[in-house]
Amino acid sequence: MASFANTYGGWYIVGVETDEHNVAKEVHGFNPSSCHDPIAVVRDAARYMIDPVPIFLPQVVKLVNEKLVVVVYIPDNQETPFVTNDGRIYRRTHDSSEPVSEDKR
Repeated sequence: MASFANTYGGWYIVGVETDEHNVAKEVHGFNPSSCHDPIAVVRDAARYMIDPVPIFLPQVVKLVNEKLVVVVYIPDNQETPFVTNDGRIYRRTHDSSEPVSEDKR
């Protein structure tokens, strides 16, 4: 989420299986009984892992198999760099997130 907010925005989806190249393979979703409030989990993770917390808009989607997917939209044009709790600033580079080197901050 920080890398999307630090670059051009984007969509972060919870419940998608990816391959070794980070390409989506299948939307599995997750069992609703495993998480009673998935939006709160995403919100709490963002609060704990990113400073400051970027603007993001989460939505829970129910799949035909009754499992859930969380779709999070992160808008672009957010003003400040968003730093992860390990002190890194990530940016989107093609289909991955890369930390920005110290000399380019």
